Amino acid sequence: DAHHSGDWEYSFNDHFDGVMLGTGSEIVNVDLLRKLDKQKLTKEQRIVGTLFVRQHAQQFKVQRFKVNIGMQWVNFYVDSLEDHKRVSKIAEHVSSLNNQNIKSFIQKYPLYGCSQKTPPQEIGMEKLFIHPEKLTAVMSSENGDMDTSYPVSVELSLTMRCNFDCVWCSDKDLRASMDDDIDLELLHNLFKDLSEHGTQGVVIEGGGEPTIYRDFDGVLDLLDKFKLGKGLITNGSTALKPHRLERFDWIRISLDSSTPEEHHKLKAFDGFERVLGNINSYAQHCPIVGVGYVVTNQNMGDIETLVLRLKQFGVTYIQFRPVVDHSNLLPSIDLDYLKRYQSENFSVIIDGMKENIVTGNNDLPCKANSLTSVITADGGVYFCGRLNIYPWVKPIGNLHQESFNQIWTGDERKQQHEKALDKNFCGKYCPQCRLTKFNELFNRISSLKTRNFI
Repeated sequence: DAHHSGDWEYSFNDHFDGVMLGTGSEIVNVDLLRKLDKQKLTKEQRIVGTLFVRQHAQQFKVQRFKVNIGMQWVNFYVDSLEDHKRVSKIAEHVSSLNNQNIKSFIQKYPLYGCSQKTPPQEIGMEKLFIHPEKLTAVMSSENGDMDTSYPVSVELSLTMRCNFDCVWCSDKDLRASMDDDIDLELLHNLFKDLSEHGTQGVVIEGGGEPTIYRDFDGVLDLLDKFKLGKGLITNGSTALKPHRLERFDWIRISLDSSTPEEHHKLKAFDGFERVLGNINSYAQHCPIVGVGYVVTNQNMGDIETLVLRLKQFGVTYIQFRPVVDHSNLLPSIDLDYLKRYQSENFSVIIDGMKENIVTGNNDLPCKANSLTSVITADGGVYFCGRLNIYPWVKPIGNLHQESFNQIWTGDERKQQHEKALDKNFCGKYCPQCRLTKFNELFNRISSLKTRNFI
């Protein structure tokens, strides 16, 4: 009202964080935008936008308001009709709109707001700092030496059988060529080898659905015996008993759908609510339960409702990443708005939407190849879990013929390692890969000139 009652071109508050953190408002007249467009502004001046107007207030009709509040606590987002309803509800029920009253209201009705505290980040490059010896070994490979220190964790397929048929499944072709379940005695020798040489954890995951493996508890017993950490990636179709859930360090459910219709269409499984019920149960008995979400142009119909439900279940995080190897399903969507649902105990992880779309390893050599290893249900050990989309890329060995140690230090791995350090090879053949961001980090470290200064 104050803006429109005067002949102002631009009005704003003078709080130090201004509009960017939701502590006030700014109003810009169309005439001002036309006036700015006629000026010969530099690229930098155009980027800073209204900050340029504030710093040159004498050239324009600017109204400045005083704001006598301290550090902001509440950010207001009005990006959608749903946001407008929530902000209206706060305005309706909070008699005096100050930080403390709004804070008290949101604490009483948490769905109307989100915490500004940093939530947990269980997925990210920060974990490298926990394993400095491995980081040193990886960096030494830039000289052509193969890192023979064991992977921090390995990705293990127990079976190639699956009760889902996901449209984008990267293991579908591999599954068609083998129908094995891995042998328990072979796992005994593998876990013993891994434990003795420094591997910290085993991720039980696809080829197929691991929870339908015939002796699932036997695998957990062996992992306990050799003191290896346990992670599980599952489609969530199996109701696991509390005593099983409590044995895992973490579980991630590949949900990839926000409605029953999407789940049936994209995963060929009519059991969306069944999976959600299992996720709720998992979250009550396992310390870290996350949800993986492959984003396509066909599965975002009711994503906000899904995120809210998962948050209520007590899920630790939801991780979004783009579909790979299926260009017809690629989405065009910005998920930043979902960050508003974060809290101190719940993360919305969208980093992969940008990090995981880079092809060709960004024309860098792959030094990160030794961070993990992929073992399939037929005993095959793969140098890379993504290059196996090519039929000419063979496993570096098989556990039915050699020990993991023999394979990990063997000639076939050396040959594939040499190719991986060739940036031209990576640039030509590497598909989208989660390890690219690690290689980008290693490249930045290698390029540092002032290493002895923080």
